[in-house]
Amino acid sequence: MKVGKDLESLDDNNIFRGLDNESILSLKGRRDTDMIDKLVPEKDTFKLTLRCIKLWAKNRGVYSNVIGYLGGVTWAMLVARICIDNPHMPAYKLLATFFEYYSTYQWGPTNPVTLCPLQDREAVPFAMDDMLFRDWNKAKMPIITPSFPNSNSSFNIMDSTKEAILTELEKGAIITKAICEGQNVEWKRLFKKFSFF
Repeated sequence: MKVGKDLESLDDNNIFRGLDNESILSLKGRRDTDMIDKLVPEKDTFKLTLRCIKLWAKNRGVYSNVIGYLGGVTWAMLVARICIDNPHMPAYKLLATFFEYYSTYQWGPTNPVTLCPLQDREAVPFAMDDMLFRDWNKAKMPIITPSFPNSNSSFNIMDSTKEAILTELEKGAIITKAICEGQNVEWKRLFKKFSFF
């Protein structure tokens, strides 16, 4: 694939015409991050909140798409959903809202987390491989990418990793609630490293 110098945007779905799956997925990754950037109202607050969530997830051992947890772009989508719903909230309150919201979320295939309306396969007038449309009908924690082709970014989640993520989200909710209520709890408690051994 060769990209012409006249390309101004990746937004047009016709950019996928004639591409192999690897090229489509490569472009889709960029389209997803561009879409997230367009959808969040306060970019600086989003970035700060996302940095905190990524640090928390890494320190608590629930950050890695490869081993069945959530990867960077998936955490970004979860943070973006909270920022979109609470556009003028400061970062520390967004963190508390994030943990409260997702620790009590009704996870399941009929209730996916989305950032915008989803497009169906008819969004392009040409054939695309079924593999590009990851099904979320049996997903444990469906989190759907914002750009076409919409797919489940949390397809690696298993029962055990879902349970670990929810446990850490619940702990995060307790800690951030205590901080926001002025109890004697410090932020470093949220980011305490998980002792694996």
